[in-house]
Amino acid sequence: MSDDPYLIPGTANLCNLLGIVDARQLDIAERLWTTQRAREGIPTGDFGLTPLRVIHRHLFQDVYA
Repeated sequence: MSDDPYLIPGTANLCNLLGIVDARQLDIAERLWTTQRAREGIPTGDFGLTPLRVIHRHLFQDVYA
């Protein structure tokens, strides 16, 4: 068993804000939420590390802390 703090104990799934432990359901939820956020518009800027982090945060904010 892994002691990875980013995984739900006893699984290979990332901890998430939705409380989903099933990998397939998490994949579906991730796709739905990120698609919705992408429709709102993607932050723009240089493609350096900081702007990419901003884009990642925007897309996944409803699924992951």
